[in-house]
Amino acid sequence: MRTYTDLSEVQNEKFSYCQLAFSTGVRVNFQSKDDYITLIPLNLGGKIVVVEIAKSEEEKIRNLADEEYVLKSVIMNFNYCAEILELEKNFRSFNETQFIVGLFQKKQNSEVIFENNFGIIESVDYNEYTLVKISPRFLPRKFPENVVLSSTVKDAKEGIRQVLLIHRWFGSGTYDNLLNLEIKDRKLASELISWSDLIKNVGDNFTNYKGLSIYYQQLVEFEKSTFFNPFSVKEYCKLLLLLGGDRIESRDDINF
Repeated sequence: MRTYTDLSEVQNEKFSYCQLAFSTGVRVNFQSKDDYITLIPLNLGGKIVVVEIAKSEEEKIRNLADEEYVLKSVIMNFNYCAEILELEKNFRSFNETQFIVGLFQKKQNSEVIFENNFGIIESVDYNEYTLVKISPRFLPRKFPENVVLSSTVKDAKEGIRQVLLIHRWFGSGTYDNLLNLEIKDRKLASELISWSDLIKNVGDNFTNYKGLSIYYQQLVEFEKSTFFNPFSVKEYCKLLLLLGGDRIESRDDINF
């Protein structure tokens, strides 16, 4: 599933179909090279966005006729920024079912940490750091300081997101220990506080997807710029703790 906020994001082969969906506000179906595509225009906060759903994805979006269900799927679907999508391209596809993404300073010798790199599936340079894909079976017991680790994931985008989230806001640590990490930079803390109204609105409208649609553009900006997923139980609770919230409600329909 993919969401387009304007035509500049659309690939050439889909441009005319998306243009039709944007201009008419009606669903458009067409056959692409690889799949059968449905384009669904939605009004989110007064702005029309077009949702692209491939035939192969319909099991995830079980009822395309139910606009509220599609709306929920769009809002709950995390918006990965261009930086994460570009980094993901550098990771080749392997058949491993689960892996951990790590972030190391280049001066830290991965051959020492992993005994001749045993357990590293692949690695990618990232500024003065190295992003690595690690097999959980060969994860060392001890790591040097300033290392960042994701949880065990199946999706490289998600592992990269978790690593960049921790790196940006907390410097180092593991995603599994997120609730115990602290922001030490006051400027960063102030930047996060600027989003407090949005986080409150998410909490107040969590199961009201039409209500949340009013804040959709803000949610996209928040997710892409902060790497936080406000619909993750763990991250929502962490945001409340960081922002001084005193109300952590049950979120039975989303996963840690």
